[in-house]
Amino acid sequence: MTTPETSRAIPELSVDAQVLEKHLLTLEVDQVATYVDLSALIKRDVQHESRGVMATAQKRILRNHNRVFACVIGVGIKRLDDSAIVGIGDSFIRKQRRAAKRTARQLSCADPDKLNAEDRAKLDARLSFTGAMLLFTKDKPLRALEAQCASNNSKLPTAETMALFSK
Repeated sequence: MTTPETSRAIPELSVDAQVLEKHLLTLEVDQVATYVDLSALIKRDVQHESRGVMATAQKRILRNHNRVFACVIGVGIKRLDDSAIVGIGDSFIRKQRRAAKRTARQLSCADPDKLNAEDRAKLDARLSFTGAMLLFTKDKPLRALEAQCASNNSKLPTAETMALFSK
């Protein structure tokens, strides 16, 4: 049994993660490292038992070298170019919209009349929040935000961004 006295974080990076990181750093933009090649490098399957090792290598590269990789389903991982990195934002927004819809639907199943004041306030706050998430992930306000960023040729301050969504 582990106790707080005996458990500790791994103090150093695994050799396998270092090997994968070194290899991934050699990839050019749009180049794919196959799962077969990555698995052969560490002699373990990076799609199954060593997924975490590969994820560690990718996270370190993102943090230390500002390089982004994406999964090529069934093939391997690909180093993304700048345009493809922008696409990650689109994917994130779609995913958040679906999650907000699902969560709002689930929250709406709670009967507010059966809740105490504290839980009712939590329910109302969470419904309000998911409603805001749905608003922020709609196409029309996002297009307006893109247009405003294009005309300013830069990112907008948070207050200005919020103002665009309140129209």
